Amino acid sequence: MKRIYLLSIFLSLLTLQGCGVGPDYQKLDISLPSSWENAPHDTIRNPPSLESAWWENFQDPLLNTLMAEAVTHNLGLKEALARLESARHLLAQADTAFFPTFTMEGAYERERKSKNAPTYNPTYYLGTYNDVHLGVSTSWELDLFGRIQRAEEMAQATFDISVADVKGVLLSLQASVAQTYIALRSTQTQIQHQTQLINLSQEALQLTQDLMSAGSVNQQTAEDAQSTYDTALADKTSLEVTLKTALHQLAILLGKPPTALYQYLARPHPIPLPPPSVFSDLPSTVLEQRPDIQAAERALAESTSEIGLLTGDLFPKFSLTGSWGYNSRNGTTLIRSRSTTFNVGPDFTWPIFDFGRIRDSIKSQEAERDARLYAYQDAILRALADVETALVTLKNKAIFYQKMQKILSSQKITSVLTEDLYDAGSADYLDVIQKQQAELRGDLKSASSAEEYAIAAINLYKSLGAGIPQGKENIS
Repeated sequence: MKRIYLLSIFLSLLTLQGCGVGPDYQKLDISLPSSWENAPHDTIRNPPSLESAWWENFQDPLLNTLMAEAVTHNLGLKEALARLESARHLLAQADTAFFPTFTMEGAYERERKSKNAPTYNPTYYLGTYNDVHLGVSTSWELDLFGRIQRAEEMAQATFDISVADVKGVLLSLQASVAQTYIALRSTQTQIQHQTQLINLSQEALQLTQDLMSAGSVNQQTAEDAQSTYDTALADKTSLEVTLKTALHQLAILLGKPPTALYQYLARPHPIPLPPPSVFSDLPSTVLEQRPDIQAAERALAESTSEIGLLTGDLFPKFSLTGSWGYNSRNGTTLIRSRSTTFNVGPDFTWPIFDFGRIRDSIKSQEAERDARLYAYQDAILRALADVETALVTLKNKAIFYQKMQKILSSQKITSVLTEDLYDAGSADYLDVIQKQQAELRGDLKSASSAEEYAIAAINLYKSLGAGIPQGKENIS
């Protein structure tokens, strides 16, 4: 009867498991705008998935290759993945807390008790003897109040934060590779135009000096020509520093030594431009996609679960413990039925008086939960602002680039007309050179505007959280 009674108590305790203490986490219902205020009117109705490889829209095979290398070899991403692996094992460790722990134990001791000890009893005195022990012990904490369940929820949220961190590193990496590559191509293009401008400025300087010697122009005109030439040289020097810096940055992003790409990217290439229309999905989709918002939301869930974990310390902790094994005075009689020993039974601990330590810890964590709630709401507002800013920036950079193309086209026409006037004897050769210089300065501004236009598109993709996988199973 006693065994049946004890068994019924044990089964009753098991049925109580899963009653979680503390608040249950519920994802906030955030009020969001139905559309983007600064979205262009020609936004495509059925945009591609945000997980798409957006850099392929720039139609530059080399950029695609560099992106693949960066994802494979970038050391920052590898570091984030290693931390994710650590979090994965911590989550697995938290899951095992629901199950009992078994420990194998063994010992051999040669022992002699003191005759002068207060517990000495000549009737039971054994003198010098061996004590051999071999067995298995177990301990199982019963999650009667859901404390372990909250710990597992907290570990899951911590793991989710690590997943979001990896996505954030990947998102920044992809944007940095594309931005650096475009800046590099833009700088190469500008160096080409700047070299031509130097040659023209040198030719204009020589011609001006000859005209000054002939008395056709004054010294100020010659000084201006000298200043133009010197400025062109200085600008090229600055561009060369910018080019090398971009090469170094891109190499590091690819997990290579700083100078590894000197030969690989030595040949200039046209600046990749974004597609005519960059998709901009709904605000609700962005909130689900952006890693920083995912991390902030999971941090709020983690903090909420920790309140439950700490609240569980207010309640008693029940455990089932036991051991089974053999104990004998020598090894030859150890594995015998008469050497069998065991014990089994429940135990519990309950902090009935701790001067308010546990309750203060709970209040502290509740304040931390509130702080993370505000951080989550702030992350949402910042994300919405990022997208709106990226949209309006892209719109205006596209307009500016188009205007620069028109201005450049006009300058080229003016340059050709001036050459025709020179051939007809109606213009000086210095006029031809000056118009060609103006055309090259237009080329420089056009290259710069193309770079700004492309980078604005990349910033929009980044603000949308595009180009990263969403499922945890796709992050490895």
